[in-house]
Amino acid sequence: MLSLTVLCSLAAPAPPPQVEGPPLDAWELKQRDKTIKLAWEQRERRLRLGTGIFGALTGASLISAAALIPLSGSSDPTIKCFGNNCPPDPMMTAGIVMAVVCAGSIVGTAVLGVKLTRHRRSRPIQVGSWGIRVAF
Repeated sequence: MLSLTVLCSLAAPAPPPQVEGPPLDAWELKQRDKTIKLAWEQRERRLRLGTGIFGALTGASLISAAALIPLSGSSDPTIKCFGNNCPPDPMMTAGIVMAVVCAGSIVGTAVLGVKLTRHRRSRPIQVGSWGIRVAF
């Protein structure tokens, strides 16, 4: 019986927090809403900028890798190989580096794209006289 009482007390919702001090007047509420809106818009801009930068880096590194790797065999025909030890081809090395950069920037673009989508879904809302509406 005691365990049932303990379980019921743990499952009961916590009471809402009590706000101390006087309630906010209309001007303070408006200022708070402006501050929330400004912070949301600044984060939106940062996420869009980061996604764009990583997207541009993805495109540039993909084009570079696609151009450098096929050209790798013809970079310098005067290079002599001594047995099985040939020096690395600089075009192939640069192409492989660009492919790795492309893979990393694809991951960065995906991560920031997901963060941007979640951020847009968390847009602040207000309750107006006719129901719920978007705050801005």
